[in-house]
Amino acid sequence: MIITWQGHSCFKLQDKQGSDGITVVTDPFNKEIGLKVPNFEADIVTISHNHDDHSNVNSLRGKAFIVDCPGEYDFKDVLIEGIDSFHDDKEGAERGKNTIYRFEIDDISVSHLGDLGHALDSTQLEKLAGTDILLIPVGGTYTLDAKKAV
Repeated sequence: MIITWQGHSCFKLQDKQGSDGITVVTDPFNKEIGLKVPNFEADIVTISHNHDDHSNVNSLRGKAFIVDCPGEYDFKDVLIEGIDSFHDDKEGAERGKNTIYRFEIDDISVSHLGDLGHALDSTQLEKLAGTDILLIPVGGTYTLDAKKAV
């Protein structure tokens, strides 16, 4: 698997076949972030929450399978589980909901926490058990700070 950080909360995950295989993109951002907007083909796109800096699917090429809510999905042999969470530590009262995504690609489990704003509860921890690679947001204003992330 190839994992490439695109900036902000956006990652490009490619299966072992690389550019000839499946490409998953998390939280594609818009130009207001100040970074080069991702512009490549994607098979699967996940959106942790519907803010403009996490949901710019129009920048990507191809007819992607879009996942933007909790649930279980199986697309092109990629298993995806969306897990309910919040964008703040006040049960969503300030910034709303967030979806954590767990992917099974090439027998590797990758979890992307999106813009998680609180410590994980026991149910979330249980669903993330066995994760091989954890992509954690750390910033402190709109996400966890470094202390809470650990």
